[in-house]
Amino acid sequence: MDPGPSRRRTSTRRSWREPGTARRTLAIAGWVVLVLASVAFAWFEAFSSFVDYDDEGYFLSTAKHLLDGKAPYTELQILYGPFYLLWEWVSHRWPGMPLTHDAGRLRWIAVWMASSGLVAWAAFNLTRRMLLAATAFALAVSYLSRFSNEPGHPQDLCVLLVAAFIAVASGKGDRAAALMPVLAGAVAAALALTKVNIGVFFALPVILAATVGAGGGVPRAVVRASAGCAIVLLPFAILSATFLISYQRAKAESLGISAKGGLMERAERMIVLGVALLSASILVPVLWVLLALTTMTAVGRFQRIALVQLDEKHHARVGRLVGRPELADRHRFLDLVDALDDAVDFRRADAHAAGIQGGIGATVDDHRAALGELRP
Repeated sequence: MDPGPSRRRTSTRRSWREPGTARRTLAIAGWVVLVLASVAFAWFEAFSSFVDYDDEGYFLSTAKHLLDGKAPYTELQILYGPFYLLWEWVSHRWPGMPLTHDAGRLRWIAVWMASSGLVAWAAFNLTRRMLLAATAFALAVSYLSRFSNEPGHPQDLCVLLVAAFIAVASGKGDRAAALMPVLAGAVAAALALTKVNIGVFFALPVILAATVGAGGGVPRAVVRASAGCAIVLLPFAILSATFLISYQRAKAESLGISAKGGLMERAERMIVLGVALLSASILVPVLWVLLALTTMTAVGRFQRIALVQLDEKHHARVGRLVGRPELADRHRFLDLVDALDDAVDFRRADAHAAGIQGGIGATVDDHRAALGELRP
């Protein structure tokens, strides 16, 4: 028998009073209030400040040149990787976002809220507690507020990528487990092609976690992961030390200083590398020895160049500037530095400029230049 429209409406009204439905409604209302309050807070933070160094203008100018068709890294000088340039091109070209301060800050607000939402989703997946998810969202909003001073910076993209990885990594089931290696590699590559240091900091803990998950315990996993990373970075370390030696010699000869000699010049390095290639069993140990000796050569060459510069060029000038020419003796370098520290207090240079000029006979700028020359 049909209960009639009035009874159906009554049963519907009663359903809203049920405990589960009321709790769900309260949760939705709480989330709406939290999100609206967070958006208002983000709007105020994004549009109420402007930093003096104006990185925002630099990134807007970079995006304009990119959209005008200038070739990155040749016609367009940029310190960041190609994935960041792709992000700028897509975010401005595809939705037609204008190149203005307001549009850039609105994009940062969208990235800010999306990243906080992904963190909240990860917290809910791990705990199944709506209150903890809301707390994670609020904390993420509060923490990311410090990035509001530089909208358009590559850190916006980095935050979004890391938050997306955390959200997917918090999932459960075979699908999430299958996506993890692919997603980790993609995010690590994107971060490395945006800012290399963030890509490295992201990849190392992910590699360590994957090694621990493969079995063997934490200590053994740490050793294995550390050894693997060290072996991967070993050739780059040797190459960097080798380039440093060549640069030191070229720089010294441009100043009229001889910088030859050392344990590992080019001929010695070629001999040691040839020995390392004789057998795979000795390759890695010999490369470590090559790195150590090459680093010692670079340090020794740096010390020789620095001492020659200080002895031949700077002692007499700084001794004359501080009014104590007797300190030009190369064996009294520490006394010379102490005298310079006593003569000029750079933290209060503006307040004591007149006294310094009258007592020593040189301007504060001359002392700054002298101190700069003392630095190798």
